[in-house]
Amino acid sequence: MAYEEIKERITAGEFDVKSFIDMSSIIQKDKKYARFAEAISSHQTAIDELKQLQDARQLEILTQNRRTKANLEAQFRIALEEEYGMVGHPSAEKVWNSAWERGHSEGWPGILREYDELIDIIRQY
Repeated sequence: MAYEEIKERITAGEFDVKSFIDMSSIIQKDKKYARFAEAISSHQTAIDELKQLQDARQLEILTQNRRTKANLEAQFRIALEEEYGMVGHPSAEKVWNSAWERGHSEGWPGILREYDELIDIIRQY
């Protein structure tokens, strides 16, 4: 039951990063930067400044995406612990870490599968 509930939530996109931003399109879509680039294209110093702005914006976006991913991971872990009755359980951390290590390369479904298997083992003892 818990496995199917979490699987449905994964399929529904609850734990997906809502949008990845194409870094190359940021400057093209932002009229402010486009106008700035056109106005100063003949001046190397100004072009270097624009590059710094682009780099700063890309870093900002990367940082935001990392925060979003970390928040989604935390939400997913909470959902698993709640669904499987592991909130406050002394083995909750070890189960999560093992499931993450064994399944994260396959995304949320891989972590879910590993978590479900580990819970089955815990409940047998």
